[in-house]
Amino acid sequence: MAYEAFGERRLMLAVLEDAIRTLLLAKRSRVTRKRAMSELEWLQSTDVSAPFAFESICDVLGIDPTYLRNRLMSGAVVAARGARVRGPRTPIRRSIERNRACSASF
Repeated sequence: MAYEAFGERRLMLAVLEDAIRTLLLAKRSRVTRKRAMSELEWLQSTDVSAPFAFESICDVLGIDPTYLRNRLMSGAVVAARGARVRGPRTPIRRSIERNRACSASF
């Protein structure tokens, strides 16, 4: 992968992290309903034509989009106003081989 592509990968990772963070905070009601619904719609989209679509980002980062979507939609995230519960403890399953190394440092 060319050095120029690392910037795009970092941006894609930041977009994905922001969406996940927004959904986590929405469970604690710290995010407006409109923004949470927008992120949820983006997460449920199966569009791959846009470079920053959920499935496109997962594909570039080597993350299984179905697995991540199911984990986020299953309620495995922080519960709203209940006892303090941690998020899922299972690692994100990657859709590529584990022995393939990436020299980028995020």
